[in-house]
Order: sequence, then structure tokens, then C-alpha cells
Amino acid sequence: MSETEMGDTQENKPPKIDNPELSETQANTPQEPQINQESNNKVPRRGRAKLLLSVLLGLIVFLSLGALGGMQSGIQARQNQEQLDRAVEAVAQFQLGEADLANNQCEIARQRFEYVIQLNSSYPGAAEKLAASMLCVGVDNSPTEIATLAPTATLDGRAASEIYPQALGYFDSQNWDALLPLLDSIRNSDPNYEALEVDRMYYLALRNRGAARILSLGELESGIFDINQAEQIGPLDIDAANYRDWAIIYIVGQSFWEVDWGQAVQYFSQIASVAPNLSDANFYTAENRLLDAQVQYAQELIADALFLAGARSWCDAKDLLSDANSNSPHSPEIQETAVWIADKCENANN
Repeated sequence: MSETEMGDTQENKPPKIDNPELSETQANTPQEPQINQESNNKVPRRGRAKLLLSVLLGLIVFLSLGALGGMQSGIQARQNQEQLDRAVEAVAQFQLGEADLANNQCEIARQRFEYVIQLNSSYPGAAEKLAASMLCVGVDNSPTEIATLAPTATLDGRAASEIYPQALGYFDSQNWDALLPLLDSIRNSDPNYEALEVDRMYYLALRNRGAARILSLGELESGIFDINQAEQIGPLDIDAANYRDWAIIYIVGQSFWEVDWGQAVQYFSQIASVAPNLSDANFYTAENRLLDAQVQYAQELIADALFLAGARSWCDAKDLLSDANSNSPHSPEIQETAVWIADKCENANN
């Protein structure tokens, strides 16, 4: 036998033990005792206690994990609601700020636009409006300036009793644009003339014109303003409140357009589910905006997934591709890549 063969044989054998004490110990190791089958079926009392304790501990851990999952879901839902509340508040304050600026209430407008920027630093037009309000603060607020900056509609000089029948005619024909200036004239002529009926006509004219602007004309900001004015007269019905909320959420979603596609998808998903045909002045419906935003968001997710795949983060890449596919179905090429990445993730976990 060669030296090489002898060496290989020695390596494959367990090492020889030369220590007589250790060898004696191994030789004297007792054999496994035979266990009586009857006694083996009986669990000692201490063993039963340990088993019960293990089960209880497992149950506690299971319930704790369930509670933790529920708590995390609740936190996420609350965070989403807070985010939406901030967005809605930003839109409302921006609208009020524009009205204050038009009425030459420059300092109040400045505070509102500053608050809007605190709520959403990238709110469209907020920085420009803030600058305008800061310049406006320094203007001499003389009557001439006020008339120049915030012109008002020409009031009808007739007596309230003469204007009122014409106002009723406009109300019956639902000509809200013509009715509202007449109601202003009645109030200016005699604030107490048919006060309750004039209030009712004011409310319905503002409410209905706001709804028409939102639902039919795509004039979302003006519609929100009208409904807000109506609410100052009386409580809103559920439909009017919904129209205003839809318009606000549409505007919020629009503010994320080309800035954050994920947020755009989130907001237009809410509108498309309840008012798919709601649109802006360009008749760009909420449903179409959602579809376009989903395509753009899917492209972003695919790009991020491919980056992660390049870093061998297979499972994270797989999750992003799944999200992308749920927003916009994969092309055949991307689907093939997604299957390959999913296989890589599964093999990495095995």
C-alpha cells in the first residue's frame, strides 16, 4: 500500500484513543435501559405541569403577537387618517386664505398661507400666495386701494320690495348666478326684509351652485367655496358635504401629481370608488387620473425592484414587483423577470 493510500485510510477513520482512562470510561458506559411500555404511557405529574406551562406560554405569545399586529394596523390606519385630515385642512385654509387676500385681509391671509405650508410644504401655489399676502400687508389700506384690489358686484339700487319678486323668479328657474347678486342687493337695501326667506334662498343658491360647480363644471375650488359659504348659513346635508369632501380629496391628489405617485394613487383611489366621473376644469376624471397614476407608480416600483435585485435583495424586489403588478399588470418581459426574481427569493429562503 502506498503512503498516499495509507494517509487517506487514516483520515477516514475516527482518531484512536490511547488514554486508558478514557477508554475504560467508554467501555463502561451503561446501555440504554429498557423502558416498560406501560410506564412509558404515563406522563409524570411534573412533566404534565411543564407541558401545561409551555402551552400557556405559547398561547400568551400568540395572543401578544395578535394584539401587536392589531395595534400596528390601528396605528397605520390612524396615521393615514391624520395625513388625510392634514391634507383636507391645507386645502380649506388655502381657500380661506385666497378669500382673505381678495378681501384685502392681508395679515390673516399671510397667517393662513404660512399654516398651509406647515401642513404641506409643497402645496401648489402656497409660496406664491404667501409672498403676495406679505406684499399686501405693506399696502396702504385706503378705500381706494380696497376698491382696486377687491372689486365688488354692482348692487341693485331699487328697494328690496321691488327686487324680491325678480329674485323669486330666478330662484324658481334655478339661475343661481343671477339670483345671488339680487339677494346681496336686498340685504343691502333692507337687511330685515323677508329675512328668513332670503336666508333660505342664499343657502340653497350657494349649496346648489357649489354642487353644480363640483359635479358638472369641474370648478372644484369655486364649488368648495360656495358650499363653505352655505355652511355659514345653515348645516349641510350629507350630499353637499360629500361633494365638498370629494372635491377636496381630488385637489389633494392633484397636488401630488408628478411629485409622489404613490400618494396620488392613494387619494384618487378614494375618489374613483365613489365618484369616478368627478373631474377638474380640463375634464380629467378621477378614474382616468387613477389609471394614469397607477401606471406611473408601477414604473417607479419596477425600477426600485430591479435596483434591489441588483443588490441581491431578492425577496424585497419580489414584493415591490407584486405591488407594481397590482397597480398596473406587468408586460411579458417584466413578468418573466418577476418570475425569475421570485424563484431567487424562494431559493434564498430554502
